[in-house]
Amino acid sequence: MNRPIYKLLDWIDEKKINWYNFSFNLKSIELLKANPDKINWNNLSSNLNIFELDYKQIKINFEPFQEELITVVLNPDRIKRLSFIYNFEFKNWILSI
Repeated sequence: MNRPIYKLLDWIDEKKINWYNFSFNLKSIELLKANPDKINWNNLSSNLNIFELDYKQIKINFEPFQEELITVVLNPDRIKRLSFIYNFEFKNWILSI
């Protein structure tokens, strides 16, 4: 998956960045890579862009279980038991079993 590369605008002074909060920023990964000494590691762990999914490997790992998953998940008895009801008062879906 190719992510767009973000960079700071020319008028922003890198010395004035609040690195503590910047580590949360989803678009800051490239700049954080260039400045690892300024990373707040606790905040970075909450940044979803630190992960990159390898979809080819996921497909390979799930291939042996594909038939079983389809059989269980799409089983007509299971689908009949589960039904979703839209609650107009609270504007959300409710799972009823």
